[in-house]
Parts: sequence; C-alpha cells; structure tokens
Amino acid sequence: MALRLIRRGFPNRRVRCLTDSQLLVEQLRGAAAVRIEPICLLCQTTRALIDQFPPETFKLVRILCDLNRLADALAWEALDGQ
Repeated sequence: MALRLIRRGFPNRRVRCLTDSQLLVEQLRGAAAVRIEPICLLCQTTRALIDQFPPETFKLVRILCDLNRLADALAWEALDGQ
C-alpha cells in the first residue's frame, strides 16, 4: 500500500525502503526463491510496483537488526494489541 500511495501522491520523489530482512531484499531482487505461494504473489506484486519507479529514484536497503530495534518493538506492540 505504501508503494502505491507514494507512486500516486509523490510520483517524482526518491524512495528508500529500509528492512532488516536480508531474505526479503534477495527475494525482491530475484536472487532468492520465494517458496510459499501467498508470499510469492505478494513478492510479484511488490516487484511490479518497484519496477514502476525509475531505477535512480528507488532504493531497497538492508539495515542491521540492531538499528531496527525500536521499529521492531513498536510492530510487536501493535500486533499484541497493547
């Protein structure tokens, strides 16, 4: 949803997506296989959205897990409903 929103609302902006998942980065770049069907469909949809951005405006970046602790904690808090 975020990629769709950015594409529509901010079409000429530079985008940098951060993740602490090396597997996700490799799957979206096509270097690693996606073996679970629902995830495969999500990966294909995401890849198609990424391809709509000019290469110089989109960057997928892996960050170290230690740098993502706060975001991770907030996500788990939201999932737990607290």
